Amino acid sequence: MSNSPSLLLSIIIPVYNYGHFLPDAIESLVNQDFDLSNSELILVDDGSTDHTPEVIERYAKRYPFIRAIRFPKNQGVHYATNYPIDFAKGEYFHFMAADDFRGKNFFKRSMELLLKHPSIPICCSDPGWASEKTGRSHLVSNSLISGVSEPTVFNSKQLVKLLRDTQFWVPGHTTILKREVLFNYGKFNAKLGEKCDWYLVHRAALLDGIVYIPEVLAYLYSHGESYSANIHQRAKRKAIALEMMAQLDQCVRTKKLFYSAGILGWAYRDYPLEFAKPKRWKAFLVLLFKKLRKEIRMRLLKS
Repeated sequence: MSNSPSLLLSIIIPVYNYGHFLPDAIESLVNQDFDLSNSELILVDDGSTDHTPEVIERYAKRYPFIRAIRFPKNQGVHYATNYPIDFAKGEYFHFMAADDFRGKNFFKRSMELLLKHPSIPICCSDPGWASEKTGRSHLVSNSLISGVSEPTVFNSKQLVKLLRDTQFWVPGHTTILKREVLFNYGKFNAKLGEKCDWYLVHRAALLDGIVYIPEVLAYLYSHGESYSANIHQRAKRKAIALEMMAQLDQCVRTKKLFYSAGILGWAYRDYPLEFAKPKRWKAFLVLLFKKLRKEIRMRLLKS
């Protein structure tokens, strides 16, 4: 059961045997150009067997806004992420992997825009990456929308068109969510695997609108141990695609928006036979037209 929020922001980081990455993640948060005194950082040690507990204890002693949770046995990343939500005290939530890091202006820019637009429950920004091969000092970024230089609010109708007609998407690691999203639309569904946050943030944005910030404020770190580097088994991808379609079947409005936005291309690639069913034809046709438009644009650019 959700408590009434008494803080502005709750930041949740699940950790499992990432004691060697965690200090960089925490340092990127405590050195923000943003006052965290009205926030909380919840570190969930998911039964780590390395020096993660010592790292968490050291930082918890130094910063009073850090709350530490430790499981005696590993419960899995979805459980560790969902567990603190019910008793977290923030009006807004940010979820972060223990091997990622944030730019100094991440909270300042994101929160000032969310507070400026209180009816909008989610914000996102341009995604950034760093990799093990090139190191954290070599940062790569991607502009989600070309030609947009100012923060922009997109309502549901505008976002459907944007997702359908451009390469825009909502990178989960760049988002901050209003509390109501988690309690109105559900937490992170473990059956959706790597797509659990993708589903949640796109559902919230399509139903209620989103603030887009055309700046790189948050970074993923790609390496051999990362969760995203170990999710490419075909059978697992197929199961996730089937679960996604089953979830959409239970939410009529969400399904209509996802189909119209043409954002299920990954599900089609992972299990194309599902889209041969008559009830999936609309989704397939939108994906087909989206692909044709992209090919026409590319040919026009080359000509």
